[in-house]
Amino acid sequence: MSKYGKITIEAPSEWEEELTMLLFEAGALGIAVDDPALIKAHLERGDWDASVYDAMQITTGRLTITATFTAEQTAQAAEEIAAKIANISEISCSVEELPDIDWQQKWKEGFMPRKVGEKLLIHPCWDENPLPKDRIAVEIEPGMAFGTGDHATTAMVLELIERYLQPGEKVADLGCGTGILAIAALKLGAAQAVGVDIDPICEQVTARHCQLNNVSAAQFHFHCGNILEDQQLQQQLASNSYQLVIANINADIVCRLAALAKTLLSPQGVCLSSGILDMYSDQVETALAEAGLRIVEHLHQGEWNAYAAIAD
Repeated sequence: MSKYGKITIEAPSEWEEELTMLLFEAGALGIAVDDPALIKAHLERGDWDASVYDAMQITTGRLTITATFTAEQTAQAAEEIAAKIANISEISCSVEELPDIDWQQKWKEGFMPRKVGEKLLIHPCWDENPLPKDRIAVEIEPGMAFGTGDHATTAMVLELIERYLQPGEKVADLGCGTGILAIAALKLGAAQAVGVDIDPICEQVTARHCQLNNVSAAQFHFHCGNILEDQQLQQQLASNSYQLVIANINADIVCRLAALAKTLLSPQGVCLSSGILDMYSDQVETALAEAGLRIVEHLHQGEWNAYAAIAD
């Protein structure tokens, strides 16, 4: 009998974060996401071999999320996921048994160090290869929570952090997930960073990533809560002002966070927002403008958008 099982989900791109978190919460050992927008961008730049990818997958805009589970977890996880997507016709799910090999190790072998922007290198904690001296390394433990630097949304924000962060500034990351963005900011010269996330598991995950990157408790502080609804949390954050506020979540949340981000920013501070599909970019641009945030840079990769906006 196999020791492992695989759950494969196909869905429109806007479901990626929610489905990924659902799989993690169900106990996935590892998750791989084939995002057509990301694949297309790499193919257009000549980074990847087009023969490897299904043209239909790229053109239809449907992503494929593959998660590996132990055999004991697979059936229960499949039931939980099937129950949550039962009434959503645009999402499909399949389950299969896997051969007896070490799938966790195989997944690790597929996660390679990645250069991001002009300065950063995102690399997994198990990678023992010499690191390039011309890059600032951010060490992560992939699989612990959403946000590894691989997806276009995260990579674009990391590029913007490189460009807009000044040494000694304070950073607030709203919806911090793994903490990769705040930690990258600290390694690029930020004095302090605060991370906020609604998921309690992120406290453990960010603590682990701070440990891996020699980030002290004095440099990074995590708050668990709903920043949109928890007024006490809002007031706690507002007791400081930040030169950089980051929201790499989704278009709806970015729109709802825009006004709050403005209150947290010091004059001429910069709000970085990402996780925004093309179909929602106009809404986000309007929300940022109405909040008093002037867009100064717009990045676009595949069907994803990221913005840098200044608090005038």
